[in-house]
Amino acid sequence: MNVILDTGAFIALDKGNRDVAAQLTVALQDGDRLITSSGCVAQFWRGPRQVRAARFLNSVNERPLDSNVSRRIGLLLATTSRSDVVDAHLAMLAADGDVIVTSDPGDITEFVRARGVKVSIDVC
Repeated sequence: MNVILDTGAFIALDKGNRDVAAQLTVALQDGDRLITSSGCVAQFWRGPRQVRAARFLNSVNERPLDSNVSRRIGLLLATTSRSDVVDAHLAMLAADGDVIVTSDPGDITEFVRARGVKVSIDVC
């Protein structure tokens, strides 16, 4: 299973949110893959002093926003009449059975619904 992290999950880690840290620790112990978008990293990263977030970032598979996915993201935005490119990218990374950890489930819920993907959305 994949655990997909949005920007809010990293911010929660950075602020010392023990629930999110425990969830990700258990996921790693269970052999789950942590995944995020490079867009999320760009949104939250402000330097190496973000020790808590950086500790988990080293275990995260960071997926690029590149030409392989950008047009599909644009089509998803058009389908849903939404504009959040990074959330759409996270939804594109999701597969059935995955978990998305987010502080703002609105757009992501619409994006995965439009894709027909069955995921759990954990609000942090």
